[in-house]
Amino acid sequence: MAEKRKRVDLPLAQKVELLKALESPVVSQATVAKKFAVSTSQVSRLVKGKVEILQQFENNGNPNRKRQRAGKNEEVGNALFLWFRQKLSQGARISGPMLKQKAADLAAAEGTDFMPSDGWLSRWKARHNVVFKKEEGERQDSDWSAALDWKHKILPQILDSYSPNDIFNADESGLFFRDFPEKGHCLKGEELAGSKKAKDRITALLCANMSGSERRPLLIIGNSKQPCCFPKDLNRLPVDYASSKKAWMTGQLFQQWLQKWDKSLCTRNRHICLLVDNCSAHPSDIRLTNINLKFLPSNTTSVMQPMGMGVIKNWKAHYKSCLNRRMITALDADPEKKAKDVSKSITLLDVLYLAKESWNAVSSQTILNCFRKGGFCKDEAADVFDGDESLVDVPVPENMTPEEFEEFVDMDKDVKIAADHTDAEILEAASDSKRVKVETAEEDSESDDNSAPPPLTLAQKFQMVTHLRQYVQESGMQAALPLLRMVEDKVQSEAAQSRKQRIIDSYFK
Repeated sequence: MAEKRKRVDLPLAQKVELLKALESPVVSQATVAKKFAVSTSQVSRLVKGKVEILQQFENNGNPNRKRQRAGKNEEVGNALFLWFRQKLSQGARISGPMLKQKAADLAAAEGTDFMPSDGWLSRWKARHNVVFKKEEGERQDSDWSAALDWKHKILPQILDSYSPNDIFNADESGLFFRDFPEKGHCLKGEELAGSKKAKDRITALLCANMSGSERRPLLIIGNSKQPCCFPKDLNRLPVDYASSKKAWMTGQLFQQWLQKWDKSLCTRNRHICLLVDNCSAHPSDIRLTNINLKFLPSNTTSVMQPMGMGVIKNWKAHYKSCLNRRMITALDADPEKKAKDVSKSITLLDVLYLAKESWNAVSSQTILNCFRKGGFCKDEAADVFDGDESLVDVPVPENMTPEEFEEFVDMDKDVKIAADHTDAEILEAASDSKRVKVETAEEDSESDDNSAPPPLTLAQKFQMVTHLRQYVQESGMQAALPLLRMVEDKVQSEAAQSRKQRIIDSYFK
């Protein structure tokens, strides 16, 4: 009688390795089964569950565990891990009793009576690869000391391992995208007419490399999934777009952005180093193959992060200069209009195009200089650069002095881009991460863009093209004729399609 074969339980990491081995067209399931010392039927079952296995691998803190048991109160455990990562990124020291108490609090917020035991905590730590360690070395109290320590110990290794083209920095910034200046001139003895400030905001993620030769597409985060001014196909937007409840960066959005980029780099066999600040919206346990994620010391953005040394402010300056010019032109064209009315007419789609145009206007030299200002260069002689790049190449509006314009640019510099979450929000995030989320262009009944004008009618489009053609011809703008022809062809095509539809409709009446 043949001896019964003992079942081999592979850790999650090895299951993923097995599935990757099967991607080769010349490798059979039998060959892979022999290599990993498992049966062919087990390989077949793993292939059938490939999607679920890969999803587990992305979300699991400890892929070397053989059995991925969920454990008691799974959602509480997942929520506790999100809270733990958030506090860890802030430099907090978390003890076992603190973890158990927080688990009880989260369970209470969920409406569950749960008191975690030492055994539950032990199994939770094993599932999420959490260990208890002593702090290495003395903590630096000074931001400058921490920055200098990082520059002398970590930065040289990065500069030796990667070329300037492959060292990137990314950072977020909030933006009041319909904002206009609070100050202006008026007659002496009179007051400047005020109005409710336009506090509609977005969060923008900017990312570029050390040489200034490559900048990543902007990621804009709004609070509406599908504003009514957007095209139905979000791939037609000029920038990457995502949404969250308060238009903040979240750990999940950051992970999605990173993994999309990582897959693109993988297809080109390119490896890069990405520097980001250490905050709750930047998880440290994201699984990446071609991106080496490095965290800058806490609270050192203002003294060493390139994006914060002038790149973001330069982008904002270009944006607000263009925004102000557009508003002034609209007021000059129609003296009956008021600034707040013009501000309300600016749609989120306008903002995305304006944001991209402003990002393109930031020069490569400005990006390079901001990296140098943060100390990112091998040549010590070049490390003395201390110029102000924030308003370089930005046209100062005619209705402001340089000082007034800089104050206008800085109006939203302290806008939050992320925040600590309540217990309810942590539980909601844990519940969402449990499911495989697919971003779709769903209609959002609570759109933040309710003031957007309705889509143009065919008659309005034709009138617009007629007026544009007249203006281009009268101005002798020969270079604009190809673009005009493209727009005109598009309108004519839509008119022909509309005519065909009317004929079809009349036929079936």
